[in-house]
Amino acid sequence: MELNIKGASKGQILKKLFLSTLYLSAFTFGGGYVIVTLMKTKFVDQYHWIDEEEMLDLVAIAQSCPGAIAVNGAIVVGYKLAGLTGVLCSVIATVIPPFVILSAISFCYAAFRSNLIVGWMLNGMQSGVGAVIMEVSFSMASGIVKEKQYLSIFIMAAAFIANYFYKVSAIVLILICIALGVVLTLYREKMAELHPEVHFYKVDIDEDMDLATRFKVMSVPTLLYFRRGVVANKTIGVISASEMEQAIAKAK
Repeated sequence: MELNIKGASKGQILKKLFLSTLYLSAFTFGGGYVIVTLMKTKFVDQYHWIDEEEMLDLVAIAQSCPGAIAVNGAIVVGYKLAGLTGVLCSVIATVIPPFVILSAISFCYAAFRSNLIVGWMLNGMQSGVGAVIMEVSFSMASGIVKEKQYLSIFIMAAAFIANYFYKVSAIVLILICIALGVVLTLYREKMAELHPEVHFYKVDIDEDMDLATRFKVMSVPTLLYFRRGVVANKTIGVISASEMEQAIAKAK
């Protein structure tokens, strides 16, 4: 059953968040990346509580922080939906299933270790896990391609090549991407100074969902260019300086 988060009470949100996270954790095998992909399926595709662009941001935050990515993912999603209470609720729900299952297995470890059927089950799980990760990775990457976020596409491809072929550490790649984000943000500030005739405004769509709905803002960042109160142009995702110049010129 889908829950409209805007019209729901905090108790309803916490209950749904706890049960959903508990279910995901209980039936997820293969590591933290799998539960993150299933969170995307549950909270983005099924419940529509979070948009896909924001889910990418939450995954980036979870991966760049120390600790288990499954718990980190639960923290950022829980905080997004219900603040600190949501964090506590989602983390407890994430930890309960593995704690109970591993406690039970530890008493029968010798039997599990040598059991042929258990070995076959684990091999089958590995194949399924690989398929799940590939499907969600393709889905989220194709969304960036469809929106023609050329700079984001280049960064994504470069990060993959650097990690897969040249074995560059994921931590190094994350730090580089953070630096790029800071540079691009500073450049936007500089752009505002270069175009004094253009007024720049920042809007937090989490605080003004009605405005985001009105102008169909589904991804972050989205730049809307107004002329005489009417949207004259629109760009989605991270864009280069020259692309922003062209967008401003087109809006004029």
